[in-house]
Amino acid sequence: MSQMSGRPHNPAVTTGRIPPVMERAGRVISRGFLLAVGVMLASCIDGREEYWLDSHGGGRAEIRYSIPESVARMEGGDAGIREIVSNFLKETPAITQSHFEVVTANKVTTVTLHAQFDSAMKLADVADGPSSHNLPAAAHHLLGEIKTKTNGRTVELTRTTTPAQAIPGSVWMPAASFEEKTLTYIIHLPNPSEESDATRTEDGGRTLIWEIPLADTLKSPAVIHFKMQIPIPWKIILAVTIPLATLLCIWSLRRRNLRLFLSRNP
Repeated sequence: MSQMSGRPHNPAVTTGRIPPVMERAGRVISRGFLLAVGVMLASCIDGREEYWLDSHGGGRAEIRYSIPESVARMEGGDAGIREIVSNFLKETPAITQSHFEVVTANKVTTVTLHAQFDSAMKLADVADGPSSHNLPAAAHHLLGEIKTKTNGRTVELTRTTTPAQAIPGSVWMPAASFEEKTLTYIIHLPNPSEESDATRTEDGGRTLIWEIPLADTLKSPAVIHFKMQIPIPWKIILAVTIPLATLLCIWSLRRRNLRLFLSRNP
């Protein structure tokens, strides 16, 4: 006859597994934590990016994002974010000049960046460069992926961002949590765009504006796309050709005068 122990059988002890009820509780707690963080982020997240492109391919940008102060503390507060932005700028040679500020007020931390660049095409490559991969995950999702195509003087740009992935627990959040929250992208072009998926345009198609509700990014990534013709740099062409034409005229006149002098004085 087998001997029985007086202690009740505990499957968690004998098998080393967490009881199903504990697993469910853990999932609920984790989901609740992510949901709470997500609600906190969505309630304060705000983003606006504006770019001015010139006829030479360069330009300038003004970028502003606001996040809850409690989230900023996870990255070291104002000082930590300043270090992150400063390192990003040092590792991004496509940005030739820049200055930024980090300000916390009313429990919201706002980062504002002013930058200049000589080549918009090189700036587009930053999204897939090493400097972007060193950014926090949330910032990397907001920067997204940028693809460019060129065909002669035609340039096509497509940028895909995933803001929802920057917000923990967003998949479980109701759409109402994102009401009145919008990400805005504005691009000023030297020439009217040939095509775009902008929300609206101004200045005869030279200014493209995307106003994307944050709730829409739960269903699909945010995409901005446009195609334009690179303008012919007439100022540069004239600046080069006029001096050359002047030198050519002077040289032709001198040669003609020399021939006349030689013909008269054989």
